[in-house]
Amino acid sequence: MTLRSKFSRFALAATCAAGFSGLVAVPAQAQSAPAVGPVMSITPESAVITGAVDTANLAPGTSYTVEYDTTSDWNAGANSAMFAGPFFIDASGAVQFVTVPIGCFPAASCTPDETALTPGTSYTYLIQSQPGVSAGNGSAAETLNSITGTFKTGSLGAVVLKSSTLKVMGGKAQVMLKCTSSVPCEGTGVIAAGSSKLAAGKYKVAADSTRSVWLALTGTGKAKAASGGAVSAQLELTSTTDQKNLKTTVTIG
Repeated sequence: MTLRSKFSRFALAATCAAGFSGLVAVPAQAQSAPAVGPVMSITPESAVITGAVDTANLAPGTSYTVEYDTTSDWNAGANSAMFAGPFFIDASGAVQFVTVPIGCFPAASCTPDETALTPGTSYTYLIQSQPGVSAGNGSAAETLNSITGTFKTGSLGAVVLKSSTLKVMGGKAQVMLKCTSSVPCEGTGVIAAGSSKLAAGKYKVAADSTRSVWLALTGTGKAKAASGGAVSAQLELTSTTDQKNLKTTVTIG
């Protein structure tokens, strides 16, 4: 949902000039053009674009959209550009600060109308109001674009097994994992020997950190652990946060 709040046009000019709001001031000759703000809540596959739309001289029914594309092929209005919107403006003469989510994280949460952003990629974005924008002197309607801003999505990385030898303690198998992502690594883990499941459970490791995850032994796993000696098995980690799944051979005991 797009959130809007209203402030006077004079307040926008003051905050932009002081540099406190983070908004990028627009040129003097285009005072009614939108202003882009900082990008928030950046993940490897999503972000939230902020900005402001000065509704002075805007006709009722005017809308605005957010346009974004990778900086490698940035070209406003090009076929490769992506859009969020349109969102209709309350042409009250006040400044509307806007927040527009783009992408979706994890990608599996995307609706049919959404596309996840590409991890570790630079994007350029702008806000445009169209159509029905008056130049303020009764001239024909025109489209006004803000100056552009840029941001880079986070790294998706991977979850890495730090040791292939797993200790058993208290009915659980210890799995030492490292998350090389800019967001937490999370999912489910299963240890199996052939068709026999030996242990299972969930894992979660904070971004750019290492921790021990404990997978609970099944009855078969407990029996094998109690029999003494090392057991060769296969560890499979299935991510719910879009890191690459891990499947590798481990030794229990």
